[in-house]
Amino acid sequence: MIKIAIFLLITAELLFGKGVEWKTWSDAVALSKKNHKIIMVEAVRDGCHYCEDMQRDVFHDTVMADFIQKRFIGVKINMSRQKMPLDIDVSMTPTFYFISEDQKVIKTVPGSWNQEDFKSMLEEIK
Repeated sequence: MIKIAIFLLITAELLFGKGVEWKTWSDAVALSKKNHKIIMVEAVRDGCHYCEDMQRDVFHDTVMADFIQKRFIGVKINMSRQKMPLDIDVSMTPTFYFISEDQKVIKTVPGSWNQEDFKSMLEEIK
């Protein structure tokens, strides 16, 4: 009975885990100024399977989401429906933009990543 309960708990976490809590751009700017955190903007488009891979394999993972949220304020911009902040020009999706609290792009990282490589890259951003 206990094994079944643990299995159900783990399954529920995988299916319904909170993942990264994405903020709006305006909320992220306010939080960045308040908490002195870098904003991580992910530029995506409808139908981008690499974007969907990142969401499923990286951002939906609870451990990875906690790691990201301790260091950054996440913003997801769907370019099929929204305009990029700061007039950023995006050539491919997904692309990640790391923005300082004074709204300057400090790093741009294109492409889809696995968890290990993405975490390693994030650790280098200060």
